Amino acid sequence: MADDKDSGANEFFRQHYTTPDFGGAAKPRPKANGQDTADYQSGGEFPGITWKDGDLANITDLAEQALIDADAPVYQRGKSLVCPGRWELKASGNRLTTAAALVVQDVAGIRDMLARHTLWQVWDARAKRMKRTDPPIVVAQTLLARAGRWRLKSIIGIVTTPVLRPDGSVLTEPGYDEATRLYLQHDATLTMPAMPGAPVKAEAEAALVLLQGLLTEFPFTSPVDRSVALSALITPLARGAITVAPMHAIGATTAGTGKSYLIDVCSTIAAGRPCPVISLSTDVEETEKRLGGLLLAGVSMISIDNVNGILKSDMLCQAVERPIVQIRRLGGSDMFDVESRASIYGTGNNLTLAGDLTRRGLRCFMDAEMERPEKRQFEHDPVQIVLANRGAYIAACLTIVRAYIAAGSPDKPIPLPSYGDWSNTVRSALIWLGQSDPVDSMETLAKMDPDRQELSDTLEAWYAFRAGDQYTLRELIADVQHGASLEAEMLRDAFTAIAGVRGGIDGRRLGDWCRRNEGRIAGRMVLRRGSSDEHVGVARWRVQYT
Repeated sequence: MADDKDSGANEFFRQHYTTPDFGGAAKPRPKANGQDTADYQSGGEFPGITWKDGDLANITDLAEQALIDADAPVYQRGKSLVCPGRWELKASGNRLTTAAALVVQDVAGIRDMLARHTLWQVWDARAKRMKRTDPPIVVAQTLLARAGRWRLKSIIGIVTTPVLRPDGSVLTEPGYDEATRLYLQHDATLTMPAMPGAPVKAEAEAALVLLQGLLTEFPFTSPVDRSVALSALITPLARGAITVAPMHAIGATTAGTGKSYLIDVCSTIAAGRPCPVISLSTDVEETEKRLGGLLLAGVSMISIDNVNGILKSDMLCQAVERPIVQIRRLGGSDMFDVESRASIYGTGNNLTLAGDLTRRGLRCFMDAEMERPEKRQFEHDPVQIVLANRGAYIAACLTIVRAYIAAGSPDKPIPLPSYGDWSNTVRSALIWLGQSDPVDSMETLAKMDPDRQELSDTLEAWYAFRAGDQYTLRELIADVQHGASLEAEMLRDAFTAIAGVRGGIDGRRLGDWCRRNEGRIAGRMVLRRGSSDEHVGVARWRVQYT
C-alpha cells in the first residue's frame, strides 16, 4: 500500500500536533502536452490526459509534466513530495502556534493536486464516448514511487517573511524562488516599507538602534551576550543566503528570566508568531524524531525548549553544521537526506552545550539577580511592539546585513570554520557596527563543556597513577580496581563514570572512550596510543604532557 510509505513528517505531526490547513481556493491551471484546458466543453475535444490500461509509465510522465507546466505548488524534498501548508505546533509555555510548513503528500494528496491542475478522461464503453474521470490512484502511487527520478523542483524550506538571497537582493515575491529554493508564503497581514537598493552605514546604524530597543529590559550579563541576541534576531532573515548557521543557546540562572520570550521576539520578527518548540526527551531516538519531523517540514525556526542543564545530540550537531541533514523515516530503518535552512535555538536554566556542539553554538546568558525574576514589571512588550510594525523590524534586520555587503564587506574577521556564510554576513556586520563578536561566546561554552572537563579530569588522574607508562586497558583496569592508593581511587572513580557497570569497569566501553579521545589535548595532557601487545595485538595506551 502506498500509504504505508508515508514519510516521517506526516506521522510525526499526526502523533504530536493537529492536521494541516492548506487554505485558499483551488486554482486549476490544467495543461497536458502544452494544451490549455480552460475551453474544455462536455462532448468536445478533450485536451487533458486520457487514461488507458497498458500505458501507465507514459501517463505518469504526462501527469508529472502537467504539474510542472501548471506551476503547481508540489515539490520534491528528500524521498517525499511536499506542498506548502500550515501546521498548528507547540510553542513555549504550553501554548500553540501556527507555522508555515511543507506537508508531505500521500496518494490522496497527489490525486488532489492532479485533480486541481489536470483534466482526465477515460473511454466509456457503454456510452461509446470519452467521459471525465478523477486521476487514477495508480498514477498517484506511481508518481510517489519515483523518488530520485522526479523532474519536479526541489525545495529546502518555507518562509513567510522576505529573506536575503545569495546575491544580496531580497526575496519578496510570494511563491517558489529559484535562487534560494525557498517558498515564500504570502502573509496578508505584513506590510513592508520601501527598502533602499544599496543601504549605507548610517541606515544600518539606525536599524541597529531599532533592534536594540527591543532588548533593553533583558538582563544580559555582558556585551557579548547582547551581540548573540542580536545575531539571534537577524540570522533567520539572512538564512536564504546562508548555507548553515550556528545554534543560538539562550541560558539563564533562574526560570522566568526571559529565555523563551527572547526566542519569541526573534520568531515574531521572522514569522509573525511564537516559535515552534520541541522538548528534549530522555529517549535519544524520540528527540531525533521530533527534530527530524520539523526539519523535514522545512519550518524556518526551531527551539529546543527548557533544556535541563546539558544539551548534547549528534543529530543536532548535524542539523546546525551541515546543509544536508540525514533523517530516519518514522516506522522504518531507512535514512534519507534533506536540505535545511532552519534557524535552531535552545533555551534552559544554566544551559550549556556539550561535546561537538560547543563549536557549533553561540551562548547568550541572562541573570536578573533576583529570586523570582518572573515577578519583574516591564515597561515595554517587545512582541507587541514588533507586531505593531513588523515590516520595519524585518527591514532593519535586512538593512544591517545588506549595508555591510554594499560597503564592500570591510574588515571581515577570520571566518568561523564551517560557518563562513554566516560569519561573513551576520557576524561581520555586527562587528562593523561596533558590537562585540558573538563568536567570543564559544570560548565560554568550551570552558563549560562537561565532556572536556571529564577528559581533563581523567587524564590528570591517569597521569598521576601511571605517569607516561604504556598499559593495555585490561592491565590498567586490573591495577586500578585492586589499587589502594589515593591515585588509584581517583582513576577508578573517573573510569567508573565513563564505563562503569555493575561489579566493575567495562573494558569495551572504556576502549571506545579512548579511541574517541585519542590525540585530544586537555590542559597540557594528551592520550596517545602506544605499541600493541605482540601476542594478541591489543593496543597499549599512555597519557603524556604535550
